[in-house]
Amino acid sequence: MFGDIRAKKSSHPWAALRPYLKANSGKSSKNVISDDATGIPIFGGNGINGWATEALYETPAVIAGRVGQQCGVIHISKGPCWVTDNAIVLSIEDNDVLNIVYLAKAFHYAPIRERVKQLDLPFINQSMLLDYPLPLPPLELQNQFASIVEKVESIKIGYQQSLADLEALYSALSHQAFKGDLDLSRVPLPGIELKEEKAVVTDSVQARPDENFALNLPEIDNVLGALKSAEERKALIAQWLEAYRGQMGTTPFSVQRFMSAAQTRLAELCPDNDFELGANDYEYIKAWVFESIGSGTLTQEFDDTGNHVQLKATQV
Repeated sequence: MFGDIRAKKSSHPWAALRPYLKANSGKSSKNVISDDATGIPIFGGNGINGWATEALYETPAVIAGRVGQQCGVIHISKGPCWVTDNAIVLSIEDNDVLNIVYLAKAFHYAPIRERVKQLDLPFINQSMLLDYPLPLPPLELQNQFASIVEKVESIKIGYQQSLADLEALYSALSHQAFKGDLDLSRVPLPGIELKEEKAVVTDSVQARPDENFALNLPEIDNVLGALKSAEERKALIAQWLEAYRGQMGTTPFSVQRFMSAAQTRLAELCPDNDFELGANDYEYIKAWVFESIGSGTLTQEFDDTGNHVQLKATQV
């Protein structure tokens, strides 16, 4: 598609990209570090290492480690961010020529890092990036590539979520087992021919949602406070989870459904903010699930049809 950048083989013309890019150095993040997940990541040479109270850059950018072991390591920011003085920031000046995803991947595969690592003190400067020749394919081809990358990343996130859900299931089963509450007669045991049965124990978070189920999350007064403060957001998530539990009926609990509904509700309540729920918020949900199992407001049931464990609201 684009050729072999390391071997300098490509059917597309090669060019230094200085005419189409703007380079800047980052700044110290000491005065903008936040204890809360603000949605504004702080990028250093090794990637995201915290959250900022304000953004240094608002538009998508390619971020390159500047010195030391992370020298030449490439990252991409697709939204507002802060970049420390351990990195260089490349912004596209001509969007009719370059796509940010292609630019990041092209620099990633360029052998800049291997060359500078041979120095006693590895470093790169802005000119090394701006003047490094790379293939310059048509923008349409770059955009097609970027679309494929984004779809693959979306699938990757889905698999990562599935792994997290399986971890949650394992923790829940272990928790119940050592409390004496786990009924092993409801769980497939070793000795069952799993290859023949194709039995898979999954958490209820992976259960197929009832398509007719509509989750309605209540409006809140201080949505901006919840976006800025991890503690306020934790309280909001707990409030919405209780609302969800009250609407479940006999429908299995689904983390995926809840997070999707919560993200949509946040967007409705605060349309000018592109905040996204993250790993910490998932941990709040997982902790709530364990507490609910412990208190008996959620119960584990084995679905013989689907051959998996489900979480359901306790019916009064």
